[in-house]
Amino acid sequence: AEVARQLSGVGITASVVKQDEATFPAQVIQAKAFQLAIASWDNGADPDVATYWRSSAAPPNGFAVSGAPADAFLDRDLDSLATLNDSHARIQAAQNVATQLQDDLPAVFLYAPTVTYVVRDTYQGVSLPTTGGAAARFDTLPVWRHG
Repeated sequence: AEVARQLSGVGITASVVKQDEATFPAQVIQAKAFQLAIASWDNGADPDVATYWRSSAAPPNGFAVSGAPADAFLDRDLDSLATLNDSHARIQAAQNVATQLQDDLPAVFLYAPTVTYVVRDTYQGVSLPTTGGAAARFDTLPVWRHG
């Protein structure tokens, strides 16, 4: 509703329709039944976003509905992000993906939440890296010990 209000300020009328999370991908995204869609998703602890942005992920194989031309460099980095085991290489691939998405502008990213972690005090050696992509928060997991 807030986006609709702001759009009305520049002469654009927007109807707000809330879609059920379970039916949103098929009935809205894959069906391309929208002119503007605001969506939130959580792919889990180490998200592979290739199903949203890889060139081959157009429906029904994924949710890449931007209509943008294929980007071989973005595809390569998405593949690297999904398959690399080295944390530094993954961080670099994630940074490349973020930069390429910003350059390609297949979508406008409105908000990325700050994540707070709560860990029982019975765990020792718990630390979270201060830099790196979202997956970097798990780089120190192997040294966590339950005491």
